[in-house]
Amino acid sequence: MFCRCYHHGPDAEIYVFFDEVQYAKDWEKSLLKLAKMRPKVKIVVAVSSGAPAIVSGTKVMEDRMEVFILPPLTFLEFLRFRGSEEKLFVASLNTEKNTGAMTLEPNALPALNQEFHRYVNFGGFLEGILSGKDGVPAPAFVRDGVADRVLHKDLASLSGVNDPQELNRLFGLLAFNTGREVSMDDLAKATNIAKNTLRKYLDYLEQAFLIRRINRVDRDGKKFQRQVFFKVYLTRPCLYAALFAPVPPSDQFFQRLAETALVSQWLGSTAIENLYYASWRGGEVDLLTLHPETGKPDHVYDLDWPNTYVRTETRPDQMVNFVRENNPDATSYVLTSTFARSATMKGINLTLAPFALYSYWIERDSTLKAFHKPKK
Repeated sequence: MFCRCYHHGPDAEIYVFFDEVQYAKDWEKSLLKLAKMRPKVKIVVAVSSGAPAIVSGTKVMEDRMEVFILPPLTFLEFLRFRGSEEKLFVASLNTEKNTGAMTLEPNALPALNQEFHRYVNFGGFLEGILSGKDGVPAPAFVRDGVADRVLHKDLASLSGVNDPQELNRLFGLLAFNTGREVSMDDLAKATNIAKNTLRKYLDYLEQAFLIRRINRVDRDGKKFQRQVFFKVYLTRPCLYAALFAPVPPSDQFFQRLAETALVSQWLGSTAIENLYYASWRGGEVDLLTLHPETGKPDHVYDLDWPNTYVRTETRPDQMVNFVRENNPDATSYVLTSTFARSATMKGINLTLAPFALYSYWIERDSTLKAFHKPKK
């Protein structure tokens, strides 16, 4: 009808945009039919849940449809919307451009950490920056405008969720435990939800882009055939502040929110497929990546927001031993709140870097290859 009305021939180059297409029955087949009728038409669709895949670059429907995950607002985007980036990195931005180098202005780390703290509690949505005094919105905006809408309205029923209160209770439990390892048994006991229903709820929450599950490997860096344990992250750490309360950076809970913010930087990248964590009896590694070809750990992360390793005699022994036994050439990071330097432990080279600085750098890399070591 549109083509007839505006006299577009069969070879016309047209862009068609569908919003919230998940409400249309068999929308994938309908789109392929339209694409076959009009080969030069470019069709872009947006969905709030029920995406055919949750990783960017995935091709589905006879390889004729490519999925792109629009990630939450990244820390770099947050800084740019607030006008903070040029103040903190002005020399680097003006002189280094695309060299890959990165220089923080002298004495700017405390200000960068303040921005990171604001981002963790309020910065997951653009509206959270543009509304409210000093970029701090009322938590009700996120809670009522986003989480409740996805949890309680027709999107849930469209996906076969018949008990929204049960779903909401599960989401609250997962939100409170963001960044922690959980198991299906523990979740079933805590929520009194049957495992089959629980799996359906978890799939829905992930397809609605409210949570992201990260799978586990063992102490040898090997994947499990059955993923009984996994970590669950909110896709935006600000959802925690909206549901419960903002968390000060001095709180012991803040590290898990900082970890959640770190993982959220990768949600729009194909690199998220290679992200894992390791745990075994008596040990764990907070985050790591497996090389897609060799299957070996190539980047390993120990998270230390309280600066424990600098202030005390403790050391990241579990991570260092994991690297020594599985791939001594892996790039090893200790992410702190305020320290940045190189170190060596048991022959393994370590890079200590601030959470905020590393989260900024991930998106600044123009190719979003988040697991390359930044130049010093």
